[in-house]
Amino acid sequence: MNGFEAELRERILGMTAHATVTGKYGQLDNWRELDQKLKDYPHGRRGSFISGQVMINADRRVSGTYAQRDYAGL
Repeated sequence: MNGFEAELRERILGMTAHATVTGKYGQLDNWRELDQKLKDYPHGRRGSFISGQVMINADRRVSGTYAQRDYAGL
């Protein structure tokens, strides 16, 4: 793997979660407790986000999609 490939791989993998933890029915009630447990995990990063289905309306066309947003942005 050359330098360009390594940089590209790091950027792509850095933006995509390798694992997502969620609770039953997509809701995690004890997220603060879990956040504290994962805080000192040596090789991981954590972040909170909301996600769900949304409907987009533009130019008299309607389309459904899936959206998510980081809590830090709210």
